[in-house]
Amino acid sequence: MSQAPLKKPPESALTDTSFGSREAVLKAEITKEAEREASQRQKTLQAYRSLGYTTPPKAKSMIRGQAVDALQAAQSAPGLAQLIGQAQGAQKRLQALKSLLPAPILNQLSAGPIEEGTWVLMIKSAAAANKLRQMAPAMSAHLRSQGWPIERIQIKVIQSHS
Repeated sequence: MSQAPLKKPPESALTDTSFGSREAVLKAEITKEAEREASQRQKTLQAYRSLGYTTPPKAKSMIRGQAVDALQAAQSAPGLAQLIGQAQGAQKRLQALKSLLPAPILNQLSAGPIEEGTWVLMIKSAAAANKLRQMAPAMSAHLRSQGWPIERIQIKVIQSHS
């Protein structure tokens, strides 16, 4: 009994990685989608922080039967979207001043609206407000050097309700 010699498989069979490459493409697509979702989540969390939230609200609103975050619902309304944009801009300006202000003052400070080149900053302490008034020209010059159209900074003391 003679055995037939073993046939060598064709080279294409040894190098065919179409299944492996499809798997790699699917993994890459899943990874990209996860990165997009993570990026969107970071943007949403940043928007919540700019509105003063330390943690995002847990409740969701319903729009046309779809559950959406409060931020998404607010952004779908033109007036609220503009207000959110202004709040985010105020927070960015406040971050730009972070290097100039001492931490005790920065902890009491809230960003207010900007109208006609005047930006309102609100603070809890009258003493800190006086210090900020002294620093206001330097702060507005610093913001202008970074591209913000701030001509004047107005300081207001927030009265605490105890």
